[in-house]
Amino acid sequence: MGKRIKRRKDGRYEGKYSIQTTTGPKRRSIYGRSQREVADKLAKAVSDSLDGLLFDAENLSVAEYMERWLSDSVHGSVKRRTYESYVSIVRRHIVPPFGANKLAVLTPVHVQGLYRIKLDEGLSPTTVEHIHTTLHRALKQAVRWQLIPRNVCEAVTVPKRISHEINPLSPEQSLPCPASRTRGRSPSSRSSLE
Repeated sequence: MGKRIKRRKDGRYEGKYSIQTTTGPKRRSIYGRSQREVADKLAKAVSDSLDGLLFDAENLSVAEYMERWLSDSVHGSVKRRTYESYVSIVRRHIVPPFGANKLAVLTPVHVQGLYRIKLDEGLSPTTVEHIHTTLHRALKQAVRWQLIPRNVCEAVTVPKRISHEINPLSPEQSLPCPASRTRGRSPSSRSSLE
């Protein structure tokens, strides 16, 4: 490991290691003030890399990933109506604000802000919950595909649904009105009601 650490002209130390990406191996560097600091950081990075905890989706945008998720993971694995619902939510609510962002830099703050904006635009908490469910499922698959280290949707608060109190009819209110009692009945049965 000492061979991979060298002192730079600026006085800092640099350690190099490789990780596997979707496009092949990629070199990474770690910097520190001391050789020991870099050695510790390098050992952790190499260990994480071997454990599958280092990810490199830095060139993949959220829009590209969401389209790939829809076509590769969702299409054919859910009912047609569910698929159409996911497509609608992705294209209407997720891609416009996040599409140009890189998947790797998406944070819980971004997602929580999206939920606040959608509520302020007048969407119901139930609709925002559907957006959350779709994004959470997509990012869960990204974690499985080892494109990101964690699902940022797990660190946000989903708006609570507003439950409306149901006021049942009183016994007097549940009686049919007089005009409706005679509607649709034969003339002989109408006379018995009057």
